[in-house]
Amino acid sequence: EVAVRAEVLALLAEQSEADVIGVENRRKLQTLIKDAIKLKKGSAEPHRDKVASISRAQLQQIAETKMNDLNANDIDAAITMIAGTARSMGVTVEG
Repeated sequence: EVAVRAEVLALLAEQSEADVIGVENRRKLQTLIKDAIKLKKGSAEPHRDKVASISRAQLQQIAETKMNDLNANDIDAAITMIAGTARSMGVTVEG
């Protein structure tokens, strides 16, 4: 498990700054998004099949909750990051 964790951290270090959230935090964000919009699971084809929508107010609430865990300088950057995660799940971002 330690070797796998080290390997994951090494891969994350090589990824672009937008992907630095980390695998575990991304899963937590996905869970928070699903809980906020009462969604069971994301879309298998997120750019074609939309499964729900989320408001900017909901994104801001999630951003405020997760701000310390995100690689964002301010709340707007955090909202943008979370909105991207939502879109990758097939969720339409409103506002």
